[in-house]
Amino acid sequence: MPDDQDTLIQRRPKLTSSQSARRQPALVMLLGPQVGRVYRLKPGRHSIGRSYSRDITVDEDGVSRTHAILNVDDEGGVSVSDAGSTNGTTLNRELLTRFPRQLKDGDRVSLGGSVTFKFVWLDALEEKITVELYDSAVRDPLTGAWNRRYLDVQLHAELSAARRRGLELSMLALDLDHFKQVNDQHGHAVGDQALRAVSEALISACGEAATVARVGGEEFAVLLPGHDLAQATELAERIRAAVAAVQIPTEREAAQVTVSLGVASLAPEMSAQGLYTLADARLYQAKAEGRDRVVSR
Repeated sequence: MPDDQDTLIQRRPKLTSSQSARRQPALVMLLGPQVGRVYRLKPGRHSIGRSYSRDITVDEDGVSRTHAILNVDDEGGVSVSDAGSTNGTTLNRELLTRFPRQLKDGDRVSLGGSVTFKFVWLDALEEKITVELYDSAVRDPLTGAWNRRYLDVQLHAELSAARRRGLELSMLALDLDHFKQVNDQHGHAVGDQALRAVSEALISACGEAATVARVGGEEFAVLLPGHDLAQATELAERIRAAVAAVQIPTEREAAQVTVSLGVASLAPEMSAQGLYTLADARLYQAKAEGRDRVVSR
């Protein structure tokens, strides 16, 4: 092994046992599809890449399926190396090889020039604040669903992934029926409960792979990777029935709400906006045909 490589290993920054107990290593995305997201690094090997089987998935066109490798040892040392990526990995703008380089607080790791992480040591309070800041930027505070900004990012990422891998991708657009009447008859507090109930029904029905977002006052959208039109339509019908069965307590009788849904699936040459527009058009067709229904064609 060359002398300069020996020097790199010997200069590995270490934390004392008390520091390690208080602070944990993490990556914070500075540039990429989920700016501000925190990735905690536990002891062991962590792969980063475009593939969904990687420990940290970054689905960007400039990122290889397995792009870089992080190793966290039990003594507080964290190293990074390139995994033979097409577009390269840099540490503070210096191109990396497969030989591991040690990280120190504040270092910046870039993947192919399109994604940049900052390496940090965070205590419990710092991590909590960082996560809350990220959530406040991408989540709807009332329902806990993702917001429109996050949906737009995921829509482009999932469309790109579907094109590369030849996978199905579908989208639901839905709207609470006569929501103004719910607010007028029962008050805005009950209206808020209705929105939360619909969000919970969506998240429960769609599973972790889906992106459930509140995109307007009473409007939601759901991104469904791996679903063709028939599967997405079947899921939409289950959602419609589940929402119709929800009883929302009020000071008088229980309130009920229904939803109308439009379903669209990705077609050749269709853009992200085209997929959303088609789902939205079918939503308004469902409302025009009488509400509390699903339109998929």
